[in-house]
Amino acid sequence: MQVTVYDDDVMKAWRILKRKLTNENVLQEIKDRRYYQKPSAKKREKRKEAVKNEYRRQIKQAQTTGIPYKDYDPFKQTFKSKKKKR
Repeated sequence: MQVTVYDDDVMKAWRILKRKLTNENVLQEIKDRRYYQKPSAKKREKRKEAVKNEYRRQIKQAQTTGIPYKDYDPFKQTFKSKKKKR
């Protein structure tokens, strides 16, 4: 990977390099390979990340519809019942 420095602006070149590394996931790959991780632990982390992403997606969906997240039911697209269960 190569970045050219124009007009002695090293900081701009540094930002461009960081952006390129981030876009190609090089930094994440280095962090992942720093230590050995068992395949089961990788699966667990991946599942955990998927749950977190789904939670964020649901919160964003609730905000766009104007419904508070606690009352949001993504399957019904309406408010949950406020009645007390006996």
